[in-house]
Amino acid sequence: MSQRKGLPGIPPDVSNSLRPLLQALIEQAEVGAGQRGEAKERFVTLAELETIGAVEITNLAALRSRGIDSDTVVLTNNTATISQPEKLSGPVLTGGKTRIVLSWNYPVYDGHAYTEIWRSSTDDRTDAVLVAREAQFIYSDPVDPGATYFYWLRNVGVDGKIGAWHGTAGLEAATDKLGKDEITVTELSAFTANLGTITAGVLQSADGKMIIDLTRKFIYIR
Repeated sequence: MSQRKGLPGIPPDVSNSLRPLLQALIEQAEVGAGQRGEAKERFVTLAELETIGAVEITNLAALRSRGIDSDTVVLTNNTATISQPEKLSGPVLTGGKTRIVLSWNYPVYDGHAYTEIWRSSTDDRTDAVLVAREAQFIYSDPVDPGATYFYWLRNVGVDGKIGAWHGTAGLEAATDKLGKDEITVTELSAFTANLGTITAGVLQSADGKMIIDLTRKFIYIR
């Protein structure tokens, strides 16, 4: 078994609202990697199971893409069982500047493959689209500043069976709006790219707090 590397420390510029979440996630990851806590609590990898003859991996390409097909992992022990995926529990969402971080309790049923993450701009699951299949218990979704989204999560087993949604209503989370001192050339470039080519006139936000005067060449934020 290869030595698992430790996680880097939390950067000093991380906001105080995100720091407790990151500390908890680092602790869970290190326990899972066997770097702290009791040895019996660490995660077991498919490579380790294959070494002892518990499983046979037949489709590595599917594993790398995290789209685990039913024929990817073959259990060599005929007494082993694959359970119906359990309902996802413990979801926590935290919004930052340009990312929404989702975490949840790692599933403990037999035969877990990954967790599906669906997202919509409205609290209507029929409008949601699949944005990720995550084999771990945390996902960082890159979104624009000042955005609000709703999420639905469910577990999927190695045999393709799908578990129940975490709940009926979507999990709501939002990213922070950029303040006047945080707007960079990158954000302005993205903003103007979305508008297309405009050479004159005045652009104004709906609340009147941001004005871009292309004719007189100034930007006003209050």
